[in-house]
Amino acid sequence: MKKKIIFVAFAFCAYACSGPKNDGSVLTVDMGDSQLAVVSLNKLKSNTVTIPLSALVESCEMVQLESTDEAFIKSWYTTVTEKYIGVREQDQRPYKLFSRSGKFLGIIGSIGQGPEEYATILYDDIIDENNGLIYLAPFVGDKILVYNTSGKFIKDITAPSQLNKPKIFLSDNILTVLHMPMPFNDNEVMAVQFDVNTGTVLKEMPPSAQFIVTNFDGELFNTRNTPATFDFLSTSSDTLYHFDINNNTILPVLTVNYSVSEPVFKQYFQLNKDLILTWVSFLDKGSYTKDSKLIATDLKKQNSVVC
Repeated sequence: MKKKIIFVAFAFCAYACSGPKNDGSVLTVDMGDSQLAVVSLNKLKSNTVTIPLSALVESCEMVQLESTDEAFIKSWYTTVTEKYIGVREQDQRPYKLFSRSGKFLGIIGSIGQGPEEYATILYDDIIDENNGLIYLAPFVGDKILVYNTSGKFIKDITAPSQLNKPKIFLSDNILTVLHMPMPFNDNEVMAVQFDVNTGTVLKEMPPSAQFIVTNFDGELFNTRNTPATFDFLSTSSDTLYHFDINNNTILPVLTVNYSVSEPVFKQYFQLNKDLILTWVSFLDKGSYTKDSKLIATDLKKQNSVVC
């Protein structure tokens, strides 16, 4: 029996949390180049926030991906543009490209050790449909691979050092790569910017101490929901950051404080320029979730609630 995949695509738009402006739930700290919003979990009031779907999405559609044998996918992550749906999988399987109607268009690249292949699973991807290109970032290595939407290999973009779990961002012909730096790698950088046409390194940023890791246990998360905003969360830190492409620097945006002794895992989801959801999980000694809370923060109105 062939498996049918249902995909729901959301295009996030502006939404403000309910409640009065500046209700005291968000403390703004001047960080020089940016404003850091600080939310204290123990001071928040629980509230039921009703968010109409029309406030979060411009359109909602259900797309059934083609279910032929060659189009079959497993454990997927998706990237959606106006024309395409790209799928990368957790298993060591090649990248697959579909049309927005769900038609299977083909496999992009292949698994292997060759110069046009990726030897590990893919950690991030970007579909540049304006130029008909797809950028693939392997789990580890020193290259970002570029293909066209027909699956033909175009070129490598080579970093000055090894990239560990890289996240990528494309803006104005500049490819920005951010990864998890490790102390034992030579010529280590945390972020590097390339001219996408020539592959030339434009800027490099050395790693900050709070982002240096010693193994691959952590993760980097990003959403790319907000145009021209490279948001990211590193599990080695507890804050949502933006990477400022123009000034080649990292800006703290939001952090959630708490007054508990148990370990806590936080994940931030920037839905648009102003609205950020924070999922806070309280863990027991075995790292199992024993309680969790969802926090909605409106940076513009400077308020926050536990949903």
